[in-house]
Amino acid sequence: MLFKYFDNFRTPKTQAASLFTLIILSTHNNMNNVIKNSKLEVLVRLKNLVEARLIVFIILTLVFTNCKKSEPEPPSARIEFLTPTSGNVPSLAVHLKLSGVQGTDPIIRYKLHVDDKVAFSYSPIDTTIVFSTGNYNIYGEVVDAGGLSGKTSVTPISVTYKLPSFNLSVSDVDGISPLSSRLKITVTQGSSPIKEYKIFISGRGPYNRYSLKDKIILNSRPIDTLITLYAGTYNLYGEIIDDENYTVKTSEMLIEVHADPNWDSFFDIPIEGPINLFETPGFTPQEIEYNAIKTKEARDAILPGKVESDISSKIMGTNWSCGKVAQLFCLNSRNFGKDIYENPLNLLPIYEGYDGDNLDSILFHGGTTKYFGTLGLSSGMVEIIGFLHAMNYVVTGDDLSDPDSYNFIDAQPAFKATNVKPGQFFFPLNCDTLRLIYYYVNRDVDGLHVKNLGTCLVARLKIVNGEVQFVGINPNIEIFRTREEAKNYRK
Repeated sequence: MLFKYFDNFRTPKTQAASLFTLIILSTHNNMNNVIKNSKLEVLVRLKNLVEARLIVFIILTLVFTNCKKSEPEPPSARIEFLTPTSGNVPSLAVHLKLSGVQGTDPIIRYKLHVDDKVAFSYSPIDTTIVFSTGNYNIYGEVVDAGGLSGKTSVTPISVTYKLPSFNLSVSDVDGISPLSSRLKITVTQGSSPIKEYKIFISGRGPYNRYSLKDKIILNSRPIDTLITLYAGTYNLYGEIIDDENYTVKTSEMLIEVHADPNWDSFFDIPIEGPINLFETPGFTPQEIEYNAIKTKEARDAILPGKVESDISSKIMGTNWSCGKVAQLFCLNSRNFGKDIYENPLNLLPIYEGYDGDNLDSILFHGGTTKYFGTLGLSSGMVEIIGFLHAMNYVVTGDDLSDPDSYNFIDAQPAFKATNVKPGQFFFPLNCDTLRLIYYYVNRDVDGLHVKNLGTCLVARLKIVNGEVQFVGINPNIEIFRTREEAKNYRK
């Protein structure tokens, strides 16, 4: 009956108290019975009473012990480094994993502490951190749902390699073409010696249509040099490489070179580098043959045969002008290929792609590509301002400033003449301006085609009383002044 009552109570404490009361009442009744019974019975009852009290003590101890709540166990953090944590390198990539062991409550957040910065995730972290030169402290931490956390010990990260540093100075960044500017690299040494110094220069022409040929200045010693830049916009930056092949670069700098407006700045400029009026590129047998000639007299001597054999000297008809003759002679002289366009927006190549030798078809299409590059000459066009006439020229001499270096050609069928002098045919005795035009091919980065035909003014001459006189060379374009200069550049 005692335990039956105990089981009906709601809580351990009330059960224990009631049990204690029942035991006391039972004890009182037992004492009354002791008086009535024999001495032996009294001893038995006393023994039972002691046992009952012992049972009460045990029950109360168990009840109150179970009522106390146990302390929660915090989580523990674990960090594992899969790559070295120190190195003599400019930057150190450290691969690490952060995990945790759950305590009483589940882990809900993982944290990485790097000095005063913290990165966290809701799941175990597996990441690579790139450290630049310096010293760092890193440790991991996990936090559980109850707000308890566990931390790893602090691990030092040491990156000791010192990269070199340097400065690229440019003396002039804005001016009229040609612009001379001093470029200088000054260096603060790092952990390893520097083995290579570079300056990269890229640019675009005055109208931002054509990309100019890139230039690279390379040296094994600090660069201190004077460069000359022509009309265009240039970007340049420096680069150094140490013995461990680590590279450091400067930010880009801008140089603006304005075209001299006195030299027809509306002309574009070629991208292939300095203009060479003395030699051909030397890609075809005819070009190689011409470049091998050593004297002006020998160069002059081969020109009559070139003119006589060329298709441009055989075409006659309505709308076939001196300008068309001069242009076709230039294109037959230079090896540009046949897939060139006169306008970036044209859908068909020059002469509408006609590649035959039928004279009527040539007149209809304005020319033919059949003989492009067959003459092997470095020929250009002469515009005779004020006389509405055009001819050709070839520089057979050695100096552009010497009027005798030019052999003037009129390839029209009526003349087929070389070494034309003022007063002959339509070449006047007096003229304020002879414009020497150079043909080239550029890639128009904003247009439709790979190769677009362009022209630029390279020099001016004039005629005074039958004497050809030198005026000047276009300062907006890099042009070889002498044959010797061109020869040395090619080497």
